Amino acid sequence: MRRSLFLSVSLLALSTSSVCATQEMIENLADGHTSERAVIARLQASQDYTFTLNEETLAESIKEAVVAFKQDNEPQQKISDDEKSTIKFNTQYRLRKNIDHLKDHPVEIGHGYFTARNLKGEFSTRSNRNPLVYPVFDHKGHRDAPDAFLPANYRGNFLSKELCDKIRYYAHYCNRNISEKEAQKLNKYLQPLFYITQLEVMKMLEGRDNIYHCRRWVYSKDRDGIIQAVKDQASHHHALIRKADLKYFDPVDVENRIVPQLVDLALSIIPTRLIEVHNDGRYSFRVGKSYKGALSLLHPLIDNLPYPILENDRLNGINVVSDMNIPIDYVADQAIKNQWARVEDFVNDDGRIAADEKRNMIKLFEPVGYLFRNAVRHLRVLADQYPGRDEAINRLNAFSLQYLTTHTIPEDVLNIFYHGRVDLHTLLQDVQVKSARHEGMVGDLIPEGLRDGLEPIRNNLLEALVFHDMVDRFKLFYPYHVHLLG
Repeated sequence: MRRSLFLSVSLLALSTSSVCATQEMIENLADGHTSERAVIARLQASQDYTFTLNEETLAESIKEAVVAFKQDNEPQQKISDDEKSTIKFNTQYRLRKNIDHLKDHPVEIGHGYFTARNLKGEFSTRSNRNPLVYPVFDHKGHRDAPDAFLPANYRGNFLSKELCDKIRYYAHYCNRNISEKEAQKLNKYLQPLFYITQLEVMKMLEGRDNIYHCRRWVYSKDRDGIIQAVKDQASHHHALIRKADLKYFDPVDVENRIVPQLVDLALSIIPTRLIEVHNDGRYSFRVGKSYKGALSLLHPLIDNLPYPILENDRLNGINVVSDMNIPIDYVADQAIKNQWARVEDFVNDDGRIAADEKRNMIKLFEPVGYLFRNAVRHLRVLADQYPGRDEAINRLNAFSLQYLTTHTIPEDVLNIFYHGRVDLHTLLQDVQVKSARHEGMVGDLIPEGLRDGLEPIRNNLLEALVFHDMVDRFKLFYPYHVHLLG
């Protein structure tokens, strides 16, 4: 009994040893093709980070090698078909396990490239040169598949569809001779440009570099800077697909013509969503559009006036862009035009502003006129609350003389012309605060010599606007006696 048990144990140990040796041989042979070192060597040797790995053929050859070795070393042992199938299965499992490990545990290949997986789970490479991934086994058609270049963490957003449609249109109409099949393939390889554009543009609104973290909410890149960033990433993509045999593919045309169109399209879509970029618990700071269509911050503390977030929408050379702070819902009316005309007259007459600075300062002060108009447009003073004709004439003439000297508005004048029903001093203080915030938002555009002394100039401008408002009300009540004003 003991002898029989000992023999059984011995045979089991021998059998186990044989199985372990077979498994070790399978793993060594499989690792020779798909280990970390082997894969990196093959990727480094390629020009576009692809290589061929026919899993079925390789597993079959490894199985034959293992079977031959076992037969040479154990000629008395016959290898069954089931054992051969097991050897092949274990080989395929080892090959897949090695590749799957590289998908989910990024390994540096060199030159800034790493292993990764794409959206469809295929083995790919990535780099910091753009957000795309590049399937390694191109012989399997992985790169020809839809969305082949999108990473596993891809997320679409409200820009995706329209950007994709733009690229699809280009692929199908870039050349009159392109066939439907050729256009479809070209489209698959150009579609990733939508994701590059989407991510680059959305950096303005998301992440650590968004406009909330930028001085005056002005993004660190202007339109040309964003376009160049997308071009650079697109150029890298084009370099890695140069062996794809794409008919009528012109990377220069794509980078110089289509990329700017994609960026402009994205910049035109963003303001339609009124995206919130910051909320301090009381006020919501959103991105919208200005009257001129510029992508802008809508400032909740300055009557939601728009402030362009791209430098090219603020400054054209040395000239401030006209109407950059006018809201999209602006409707031209005579009252607003009057305010702007008065701003222009004030700046042109003010000797503290140099002649070569006046043009820009008129543009920068126009929003002050807009803020003042917003503040007083709902003030209603009835005829019986307004001073009598002669008193009004005397008061306005006396006030105009005093204003020329002191640039101040006596409180009793305000009380008489607004009948004490409106706390105009508080209203003006509110406009002054908003105007000061406005100046903070455009401070870098104000001539350097005026920055420290701008407050008295702005206060004088508001006082001038109040005086003109008083005169406007006199014209309303005594239209036939305007000539009596000095």
